[in-house]
Amino acid sequence: MRTRYIPRLIFSIIFAVMSLSVLQPTKAQGDVLLSDKFTDNSNGWQLSSTASSKLTIKGGILALDVTKPNVARWVTPNMTFPNDVDVSVDTVTPEGGTKIDWNAAIVLRADKRDTASAFYQFEITGDGQWNFVTRTANGDEYKVQKSGKLDRFAPAAAHTLLVSARGDSFTFSVNGKEAGTFQDSTINNNGDDKYVGLLAGTLGKDAANITVQFKNLKITGGAAQF
Repeated sequence: MRTRYIPRLIFSIIFAVMSLSVLQPTKAQGDVLLSDKFTDNSNGWQLSSTASSKLTIKGGILALDVTKPNVARWVTPNMTFPNDVDVSVDTVTPEGGTKIDWNAAIVLRADKRDTASAFYQFEITGDGQWNFVTRTANGDEYKVQKSGKLDRFAPAAAHTLLVSARGDSFTFSVNGKEAGTFQDSTINNNGDDKYVGLLAGTLGKDAANITVQFKNLKITGGAAQF
């Protein structure tokens, strides 16, 4: 007598599971999480600190002005992202032909929006270097972990930066060419969504006052999120 109810029970379980899968949205690999053409600040970009720096967004450009030697400033939008993402952006430093002590970077997995934040930083520098950088909370340690030389680097030209994050592996590409891969799990190693940012800095007196421009930011999901 009891066996006649088993098929109905199995059907009910399958139906419930299918219903849950429909109701719960997924973030699949390749989903566009943010595409910003920088026509305005509708995404709430915010400076890590307004000291010795200025943020301007208009005409398709996000510009970061840094007005003091050996200073890094970054901006984050008012939203967070999963750990596994692809981030691409075009950047140019108009004064790069005469000043080389600067960096332009993508920031990943920042836990805060101010200078207390820890994060990963993937940068190019005016003298033609690429660097993987880690920053611990409050900048207690701010360290280049891996670096290399870019081929045929023109400091005043436009450059496309791309970072792909997968777990504890990060791959950095510049102008469509892979620069290198970095393995690390020490920065904000949890499953919480985090901030993505853009960074400009002055690395010495040569570029005590510099403007770095960013265009065409795109952030996509790097792995399926169920």
